Amino acid sequence: MVYWLISVRCPPAQAESLWASVQTDLRGAGFGSMTKFRFEVPTHFKIGSLDSLVSLADDLGKLDHQLEALTKKAERQLKELDPNAELTVNRPNLNVFDSYRPRAYVSQFAWNNAKFPAAKSLPELAALIQEKLSQLDTDVKKKGQEYLDAKSALDAYLKKEGGNLTVRDLGEVLTPAVARHEDFVNSDHLQTLLVVVPEKDAQRFPQAYEQLSQWVVPRSTKQFRVEDRDGFTLWRMVVWKSAVSDIQAACRNEKWVAREFEYHADYLTKQAASREELRKAYEDTSRKLLKTCKEVFSELYICLMHLKAIRLFVESVLRYSLPPTFLAFGLEPEEGRERKLEDVLVRKFLREGESVDLYVRTDQDEGEDFFPYVMIPINVVVG
Repeated sequence: MVYWLISVRCPPAQAESLWASVQTDLRGAGFGSMTKFRFEVPTHFKIGSLDSLVSLADDLGKLDHQLEALTKKAERQLKELDPNAELTVNRPNLNVFDSYRPRAYVSQFAWNNAKFPAAKSLPELAALIQEKLSQLDTDVKKKGQEYLDAKSALDAYLKKEGGNLTVRDLGEVLTPAVARHEDFVNSDHLQTLLVVVPEKDAQRFPQAYEQLSQWVVPRSTKQFRVEDRDGFTLWRMVVWKSAVSDIQAACRNEKWVAREFEYHADYLTKQAASREELRKAYEDTSRKLLKTCKEVFSELYICLMHLKAIRLFVESVLRYSLPPTFLAFGLEPEEGRERKLEDVLVRKFLREGESVDLYVRTDQDEGEDFFPYVMIPINVVVG
């Protein structure tokens, strides 16, 4: 959904009659149901020289592009976190905040002098918006990284929890019903290794494990009766601690996985607590990121609309000169009828002696240069 913000040369005393004429012409051309509204832009900005406005106009265009991109990014993040999240814009009203859908905020836009004092110069206002943009982007990145860290930690845990015996947390499968403390040897010199063996090697392993190394304790194997989704079997063998790395390498040569393990009877209880802690951290960071994205989207949209107003003012002064006398309004073009709407507007605002052929859109990104009016698009969601 796109909105067009448009300004046309107009003395203040004729604004109401011109606006009524615009609406009448649009209705007559078949655009009666199209959303249209007055867009109030302050006209008492500190302007400076016209030369400085030309340079500022270019900077404002770049800032507009950057701000639209960040606003869309905040919208995407919000929808990824909660597809049903409602996009709203908060506006102060008598010391409280009213929430507006972006569409309503655009059509009822009012300059917020508390956030953006109109008494400041235009470059100062642009710098203020740039500062807010950078701060908001930093806030989202910080909360986003905290969320990703928590999500990665939980995903890594769940991957081990749901994987096969080569990656799964063995403490969760070697429950008291499957193994006992006496099954595991851990002394100054000896250590238990758990070997994950493919089912096709289950009969060979008991005869072959002692040949892996001279540092394997003979007759130390035992199979644990655990189920595995990929058909692996789980065995114990006792080895000398000094040879663990070499024995693990020997197992790899046989396509077996030798894993170090220390048995604790209360392991499951501790792991359940760890899992709950990870889940709480994930949910907490997700909730905080969602809240931040909602707040940041609102603030970015407010900044965006104020920047659009500044751009409309600057472009209007450059087009119509001083003093700033223009009528500003907004339209929501109907999809597929943009060209017809342009034609209606061009014919409406042609100056005496001009031809329609003078104004032909050839580049969507620079279309305002080809019209007898100023047009600033809003390319961010306005639902």
